[in-house]
Amino acid sequence: MVYLQWLHEENGIKTPIEMIVKVKKSVSDTYGFGGNIICNECNNDIEQVYICKICGLVHISDGGKEGYKDKTRLQHKTDTLLKGLNCIVGKKDKRKDKLTKIIYNEKDRQTFMEIKIDDKIRVEKEITKDEIVDNLYFLDTPYEIYNNDDAELQSRIRQIHNFLNKKGIILLVSFGYHGREMGGIITSTKDKLSLITLRDYKLIKEKNQIGLNERTTKIDSDLEAITSSDIPILHNEFLKAVKENKPIEKPKEIAERKPKMIEIGFLEGY
Repeated sequence: MVYLQWLHEENGIKTPIEMIVKVKKSVSDTYGFGGNIICNECNNDIEQVYICKICGLVHISDGGKEGYKDKTRLQHKTDTLLKGLNCIVGKKDKRKDKLTKIIYNEKDRQTFMEIKIDDKIRVEKEITKDEIVDNLYFLDTPYEIYNNDDAELQSRIRQIHNFLNKKGIILLVSFGYHGREMGGIITSTKDKLSLITLRDYKLIKEKNQIGLNERTTKIDSDLEAITSSDIPILHNEFLKAVKENKPIEKPKEIAERKPKMIEIGFLEGY
């Protein structure tokens, strides 16, 4: 669940919108086929392991997010493949920061980011479709915004989809999700209300071709501001907290936040 916030102004009237939406990736990362790496000698699956260069402790995966459903099989693999070695099974959560050399736990870092970054989509500016065309290399991952929990929410999603399409408007947004912070755009694609994340402007490479006339666009400064991530700053705050031995834990659950129930007049008829 993510909160969508939008302050729309039309004919001098400002209308605040706040509603609960869901966000799901619109594309698959793979085609669903491939091959497992196997042993060149016996053709059986091989196991990826990490070995400490100092103490020799062997780290073996526990099967990823879901883990091995068959714990007996996991123990058999461990005993067979790593017989006689000092072995630990499970996710490798410890990290050493490259710059400061501070040792931290990746789960703690994720928790810290989720505390600092709200799951929220906030509309920062309304732009035209033409204004984004010259900056297509900013576009990154497409998501679908949807909510079918009740008829009113379905209606609102449909109205926003139609409104953006007919007006030729794109919404420039900041997007916080699962401890990540990104810029993005919301646009009406042919069959979805789409949220497309934007790459940090610092990751855009300089052109290679000499002699091309460079042009500026009205949203250059907006894109720089919206895609400039605070993650490096928050990471340093996290390392400082680790160094000072401050506890990192989520606050106790608070009462469920309810969106504002308001009439969205400018969407009526769409």
